Amino acid sequence: MASLGFGKTGVEVRETVRSMIRARKNNGKTDSEDHVPLPHRQWLYGFLARHPELSIRSTMPLGKDRALVSPGAVELWFNKFQQTIEATDPTIFTSPGRIFNADETGFAFNTKTRQIVASKGTKNVYSITSNTKSQVSVLACCSAAGQYIPSMLIYPYKRIPQKNLLEKFPDALLQVSDNGWVTSAIFYSWLRDIFIPSTNNLPKPIILLVDGHPSHTSLLETSVICSENKIILYCLLPHASHICQPLDQAFFGAIKSAWKIAVKKHVSNVGEGVNLETFAGVFKPLWDSVTTPVLASNSFRAAGICPFNPGKVISSTKLLPSKVYLHEENAIQTTAYEPSSPVEAEMSVPVPSIDVEAFSFQESASPDSLDCSPSSQKEFHLSPSHTDANTSLLPLDISLALTPLIFPDPKGTPIDSTCIVQTGVSNTSATYSLPS
Repeated sequence: MASLGFGKTGVEVRETVRSMIRARKNNGKTDSEDHVPLPHRQWLYGFLARHPELSIRSTMPLGKDRALVSPGAVELWFNKFQQTIEATDPTIFTSPGRIFNADETGFAFNTKTRQIVASKGTKNVYSITSNTKSQVSVLACCSAAGQYIPSMLIYPYKRIPQKNLLEKFPDALLQVSDNGWVTSAIFYSWLRDIFIPSTNNLPKPIILLVDGHPSHTSLLETSVICSENKIILYCLLPHASHICQPLDQAFFGAIKSAWKIAVKKHVSNVGEGVNLETFAGVFKPLWDSVTTPVLASNSFRAAGICPFNPGKVISSTKLLPSKVYLHEENAIQTTAYEPSSPVEAEMSVPVPSIDVEAFSFQESASPDSLDCSPSSQKEFHLSPSHTDANTSLLPLDISLALTPLIFPDPKGTPIDSTCIVQTGVSNTSATYSLPS
């Protein structure tokens, strides 16, 4: 039950035992009014001692959208990803330095309270924290070879303050938004000012994996700059970043744990909580300590991206909750995508189905020697089956952000109102008209 997302607390286990005792005393009737005391906590401790395979664990929240992600949907995404890479440049699979993942995460100033040693009978035990509920978002990016792109810090301001908030973190870039989260304009500026200059010396094209949030894909200028710099902006499976996004596998967990420790040390040393002015100074040391090549390569390995190992993810226990909602274990669930514009709503392309015959994979020893290609794995066979003309998905569901080849004149005079979109899944291309 716990692996399916329906685990029971200690109290619920004891209540279940009480129901079983009541049913045994009343010939299977659990609704009897007979008084049966709730088993004591000591009984629960004894039960756990008799069953060492069980333990009390803290749960992680999992939304229903994520719980619905099935092994079939993950398998289909990996098949499309492989087809796209092989159709574009198969050497990418043997070049882990050309496969990147970018995403943002928030760092709250008030961390979870902790238990401390205090005098018995003390009614109020306090912990000094920040007096604000604000947070700063950090846009992080790394490659499967262990290269980290300089981070961008997004502060919750209306405009960039006059004071230099990055005085103690000069390698980062500062941006602001109303709520401190990434917007489409901020993501574009990150591509232009940080990611592209940091990857200019790499062979092209390169892959940049994102989670498909509108801030990553809705701006036409983002598609233009990616096309000009031969960057393939590839969307991960919707609602599945906890499964197949590299940064979510190891990196974010490590840096969030380090952040909690850093906040506690700051409070102990300074006597006050972290605020917007001190955030960069507290954050930089832990960023420098966590951003190791080994952690980056392990993150991509855990996501099955590099080395290319879909079986590692498809067989993961993280997909077990989907069995609660799906009647057929191997049914492919297509996650609905709500178009962000009328242009996307009018577009659809046929999706070829893929048969996976066998999975057996090898892993490389170090980031420098990684070979991400499917051919480097044992007994990995993909055979295209057929194209169902009645099955269609929006382009962002299956591959890159839109990659226009012809654009309006920046001066305002349209050269051509048509854009060609290459889906990367097959030789199929779609044509649509740009909104006026």
